[in-house]
Amino acid sequence: MKRYLFTNCTIVQGELFLIGALGGLLAKVNLENGNMSNYEMQKGFVQEKNVVLIDYMENYQDYIYALDSKGVNLVIIELKNRECRYVSLNCAFRSFINFVSFERYGTDYYIFPKYENKLLIYHTSNEKLQEISGYLEDVNEIQCACRVKEDVWILPKASDVMVCYKLSTGEKKGYKLNRVLQDCVHSVFHEGYIYILNMFGVVYRWDIEKTKLLEIADLNINRDENESWSKVIYAGNRLIFLPAYGNDIKILDLYSGKINVYESYPEDFTYQSTWLKYYGYCEDENNYYFAACSGNYMLKIDKQTGKFAWMKPTIEDSIVSKRMESVKDKIYYEGIYETADLLNAISKNLCQPDNKFIGQKIYRWMME
Repeated sequence: MKRYLFTNCTIVQGELFLIGALGGLLAKVNLENGNMSNYEMQKGFVQEKNVVLIDYMENYQDYIYALDSKGVNLVIIELKNRECRYVSLNCAFRSFINFVSFERYGTDYYIFPKYENKLLIYHTSNEKLQEISGYLEDVNEIQCACRVKEDVWILPKASDVMVCYKLSTGEKKGYKLNRVLQDCVHSVFHEGYIYILNMFGVVYRWDIEKTKLLEIADLNINRDENESWSKVIYAGNRLIFLPAYGNDIKILDLYSGKINVYESYPEDFTYQSTWLKYYGYCEDENNYYFAACSGNYMLKIDKQTGKFAWMKPTIEDSIVSKRMESVKDKIYYEGIYETADLLNAISKNLCQPDNKFIGQKIYRWMME
């Protein structure tokens, strides 16, 4: 097996935990040597036979909390006893990508669905789920959201307003923009600014103190879905942009304003062509770690310097055998297929009625 695809991850005591795209199997990666091993669950885990996407994945007090992208469940994994349970969320408005933010405040997790104008709060202290309907005024869909200290800044769909939601009090305040923002997919905060990425490569900067919006860069000349973008992070006085279907990672130097194309990939680096190239990531004090949604390497980016490092996981045989159990009704001759081939075959099967790849459908759903 040459790759193990997953859409999100979280760091627990120096190890990277993930839920695999095929079967939803829990695994962990030793970040020192790259060894990937199966994390066997003892109770409650339900192995999936279809593709499993995770929108967000966090950990707190020996538990992992993961938002199933289908919007059905909050997956809770107790690491000590290796037990798993599922909390029904009733957020399956679309087939995939039903959440825009997942934030812990104190002992509570705030879940921001993309659709239906509701807020969910999971109280870890009593394991209860609270739902607040209609918490935003005249909003039915959210483009993206950004955590800033004790606030979450929310950008509604096709809107000229940013909403600041205070986690401490539940208070909300809207701020007028100087234009309508559309097709925005991700945002990141750094030193007083929220940087907002449009799927076609338009980059905005929201000054929180001055409440002013500026367009600061355009990564694409042509508005082409095949060159669409997924994520933006700040590192080493640069904004680093990760593609959805585009071919390149691009880097904006905030001092000079110059945009460069990243070119230093490993010699044997490849993407699985029918899937989003980058989606979820996790971080520790020093680095960002991007999930291997499509590539045969994991990407690590140093927060202080912006330096890239590529890690090719060494996948243990236990993961291979467990994964094949999850797809045995769909794929045969396991010795022939690489993981990318398996995911490619399943994607085509799932989307055969309209002959489109599932990865492309997911990204379109997110932007509809």
